[in-house]
Amino acid sequence: MKKVRVLVVEDHPITQAGIYAILETAPDLTPMGKAASSQEALTLAFQRHPDVLLLGMCTSGLSSTELVTTLRQQCPHTQILMLNDACDATWLHELAELGIAGYILKNEAPDVIINAIQTVAQGDTWFSQPVITKLISRPDYETPTNDLTTKELTILQWVASEKTDKEIAHSLSVSERTIRKYLRHIYDKLGVDSRAGACYEAGKRRFFDE
Repeated sequence: MKKVRVLVVEDHPITQAGIYAILETAPDLTPMGKAASSQEALTLAFQRHPDVLLLGMCTSGLSSTELVTTLRQQCPHTQILMLNDACDATWLHELAELGIAGYILKNEAPDVIINAIQTVAQGDTWFSQPVITKLISRPDYETPTNDLTTKELTILQWVASEKTDKEIAHSLSVSERTIRKYLRHIYDKLGVDSRAGACYEAGKRRFFDE
């Protein structure tokens, strides 16, 4: 089985070392470098093309949104997983629109961090539950006409509940490929290209309000 190659971006030395040590304990992960600045992150990502870039705190150089934008352009096959503390809702929505693969809080257990990396490397997304809550809660928007089918809304709600393609497929007794087709239709209708973007739009349009 091919190991998942991970690049760690974190400017706090102790935190960086701790994260790297956690990744080294996972037999199916290969930590392939550390970066403490946005420029280091871009250089290493461009040179090594990691499967997953684990983006923690990076205060020098580009902002997180600028760094994510540049990475999505230069390394489109690298999945970007944020690892940070509780986030501002506006900032989170900006990151979601840019197509991050996930956002995991630093207070999660080490095995959860490892699982999140493995998940996004397979093309799924992983968001800590408090982050999902912020993504789908946007009371400041009006509710527009909803053109999703009942089944599409059901799938979108499962996505917002952190269900994987496999779990959703099992619940509906269909293949994962079918679920991916449904998701593509949902993305097209909502004008997004990721699960995070879909969750953002679901909140923006208040699909799941009582």
